[in-house]
Amino acid sequence: MNTWKLAFTNMKKSASDYVVYFITLILGVAIFYIFNAIGDQALVNDLTDSGYEVIKMMTSLLTGASIGVACVLGFLIIYANNFLIRRRKKEFGIYLLLGMGKKQVSKILFCETVIAGLISLGIGLCVGILGSQFLSFLVGNFFDADLSAYQFRFSPAATLKTMISFVVMNLVVLIFHAGAISKYRLVDLLSAGKKPETNIVSGSVINLVLFALSAVALGYAYYRVGFCSDQIVFKEMIRLILIGIVANMVLFRSLAGFLMEVFRKLQGFYFRKLNAFVLRQFCSGLRSSSITMGIICLMLFATILSFVIGFSMANQFQGSAREKTPVDFSIQRDDGVKVSQYLEQVGHPMADWAKPGYVEVPVYAHQGLAFEETMGGFIKELKEQFPLAIFWGYPAQFISVSDYNQLMRIYGQEEAELSGDEYLAVCSYEMFASARDKAMQDGLEIPVGSHLLKPGAAKCRSQYLMMSGISLDTGTLIVSDEVAAMAVEEGIFAPTNYIAAGDYQVRGKQERRELDNLLNKLAYGGDIMEYATNVADHHMMVGTKIGIRESNNGLAMMVTFLVTYVGVVFLLASAAILSLKALAESIDSQGRYDVLKKLGCGRETLHHALFAQIGIFFLLPMGIAAVHSIFGVRFAQASLQALLSIEAGYGIMVTGIVMVVLYGGYMLAAVKSSQKIVRI
Repeated sequence: MNTWKLAFTNMKKSASDYVVYFITLILGVAIFYIFNAIGDQALVNDLTDSGYEVIKMMTSLLTGASIGVACVLGFLIIYANNFLIRRRKKEFGIYLLLGMGKKQVSKILFCETVIAGLISLGIGLCVGILGSQFLSFLVGNFFDADLSAYQFRFSPAATLKTMISFVVMNLVVLIFHAGAISKYRLVDLLSAGKKPETNIVSGSVINLVLFALSAVALGYAYYRVGFCSDQIVFKEMIRLILIGIVANMVLFRSLAGFLMEVFRKLQGFYFRKLNAFVLRQFCSGLRSSSITMGIICLMLFATILSFVIGFSMANQFQGSAREKTPVDFSIQRDDGVKVSQYLEQVGHPMADWAKPGYVEVPVYAHQGLAFEETMGGFIKELKEQFPLAIFWGYPAQFISVSDYNQLMRIYGQEEAELSGDEYLAVCSYEMFASARDKAMQDGLEIPVGSHLLKPGAAKCRSQYLMMSGISLDTGTLIVSDEVAAMAVEEGIFAPTNYIAAGDYQVRGKQERRELDNLLNKLAYGGDIMEYATNVADHHMMVGTKIGIRESNNGLAMMVTFLVTYVGVVFLLASAAILSLKALAESIDSQGRYDVLKKLGCGRETLHHALFAQIGIFFLLPMGIAAVHSIFGVRFAQASLQALLSIEAGYGIMVTGIVMVVLYGGYMLAAVKSSQKIVRI
């Protein structure tokens, strides 16, 4: 009992040291619970089959991500406890001097770890349970679920997973504590704080050479990923990543000495006010923790990159879903059978459920012209970008201008105008549209029987024939009605595909979902996720407003939650470690600030000096990580171009807000705590 009382008393006395540690642990527990409890929320039961499948997939991904998150939090706990042990070496030395054994000191640390763990776990779970209710509303909003079905829900599975993860992490901490205490000698504990930090890299020449080498290596990696991404294969990408990691670590190892050499030569700045003191304090801290700072910079880089790309992708998924679903349904068959004819054969005639005014049009396959021939010599670059594609020899697809305009009218899009000997192209896949644009601008002529058709425009029409969540239409050519009729009559065109589009007769949400499920069952034999295994038995594809929006919103939610979960934990860990390091530096600097006060430095001047010291400490790794991210985002945009064109503006804005709130909040908290430590 005395040991527990002593542990509790020690924690009360060291409350200022534990503040950042407790806040981070509580937030870590809360986030861990929130994202592992998503699948158990009441509103999930109100989702459609496709929405529920998205939740299942996302839950699996988050479970996998939780392993990485647990490792990061475990590292943070060990680092924070290492900081607390270093802070209390003298205290432990006094315990040993008074007759305590090392086992008794380890027992005190065991009690403190248990108390800290129980408090943070209890508060964190309470915060997480409340936060998960808010997240439940977000999930429902993503899928347009019935929010009136909300019920307060507690997740035993998420609670158990959280408790097990944090118990394991704290057991590792206890093992670390026992090992740390056993290796210290009494003289080392009592002389803690007097032993100078080892200067691992000394000499201005070495610092300058290392800095120059790291800058050149990073510049090379930046150039390759930022401006030559189309030339990078997998092996080179791995090599560039390793070069970037090593160069980043060397940069931080040499940066302290380099900065001191530079600013010493700028004497007007260096000797102004307390700049010399601030720079020496900062460089001393940077030199003693260069490895930690390098790792934090890499973690911040990963956070910024995932936030920018993830939030931008999520925003684009949601935006495209709204733009590409003007009607309730679009259906395509690729076996030459009309959609309406097939549905009547299976007992679901369109007249029973489709609103009058729906359209159904044929799409023709050219019997003597391959897909690759419709792009001239520009097909070569596409074949290089899609080496595994097998559709180059498939028949080219055509549609008559009147049929095309029927679809555009019901979709509410601009109609086309075309003369007899011209053709247009409709293509939503950006990379293929670019190649078609070049071919049309080059004057590529398309043979259709006795007609040699010329381009009727310099660019493709960025529209679609079939509604889809992602723009992957590789292109269909539009020809005049006269040319289409002639080609059909002469057997050049064969109506292999039919597309039907329109609205449902019913407007109720539940009734429309039931029709969606019926069409998906007819097309895919059940859930759309099963289509790949049944593709040989089905010739119908379905795209519905509800299905596409739920699918895209589900993807947006999955990406948003995943990057938020991992990114926020990385950000919290980075900010917490920097805060602990800043507090340790402030404790070591108490005497120096006392001397400055005795020399006549005013309170405001000392405030500015402390703020500058901690501000630079936080902003330097963030600034370097931001530079890394500029080129990382460029590479990610180029790599994902084949599937999605990413506009990074929205992601940058959201990332900036998150960074200012969380990272800036930790920095200000470190400044306030440090002011109390140095008593200014």
